[in-house]
Amino acid sequence: MSRASTSLVADRPRTGLHLRRFFVAELSTQDEFELPRALAHRVARVLRLKVADTFELVTQRGSTHLVEITRLTADRVFARAVGDVSLVEPADEDSVAIYQCVPKGRKLDQLVQDCTELGATRVVAVFSERTVAHWEPTKTAPRLRRLRAIAVHAAEQSRRPAPPVIDGPLSFAQAAERRPDRRQLVLAPGASSRRLGAFVATLTGPVDLLVGPEGGLSDAESALVDANGWTAVSLGPRVVRTETAAVAALAIILDRWEQ
Repeated sequence: MSRASTSLVADRPRTGLHLRRFFVAELSTQDEFELPRALAHRVARVLRLKVADTFELVTQRGSTHLVEITRLTADRVFARAVGDVSLVEPADEDSVAIYQCVPKGRKLDQLVQDCTELGATRVVAVFSERTVAHWEPTKTAPRLRRLRAIAVHAAEQSRRPAPPVIDGPLSFAQAAERRPDRRQLVLAPGASSRRLGAFVATLTGPVDLLVGPEGGLSDAESALVDANGWTAVSLGPRVVRTETAAVAALAIILDRWEQ
């Protein structure tokens, strides 16, 4: 999370689009309320905000509040709402879910951060036949908590209305299931695959993007996605790492849609 962490300590003051944004479960209706302990630590100790500094709080319901710090103590931060409330409606028809076969090491951390910043609405960890990484059952929950925290911080930094859903791990068969309400694409390098950049202009509705592991999909897995109606697409002649492929493909899809 080095890039997100570095950008969070930029110089004050901030206004408008430069206001810091944080996510909370809900916001108190009291005139003055106390920030949750973890958020208070970030605000006071990490970011060193002061009394009268302002920032945004976004609740799980999507309401956005402009708040102002009213009091600081040794380990507590109090604030009050000073701006109008606006409801953010998610654009489900433009959603992109990334089904990522887990890469080695901490590469999934960076992938979650990058995909969050770009606008993915869901990132799902997948284990396939050729996935080298292995998650011990006792460490799965802590890994998911870490990934969700990364997504939250990245969504705050990039001013998204909500962080993406971080889910999994799924087996490849689970990830490759047919979901009729979504357009399903699988990255598959090769001459028989359509170029994503040209194909994406025809896409409508929410998209699932399945990205294989470093060693690619097995013959059985390729047959499964084909049988389930997934469309094979490629990034062209270049060979890129699995974590790079997911980010590049997401950027192409969202850029074409925004045009």
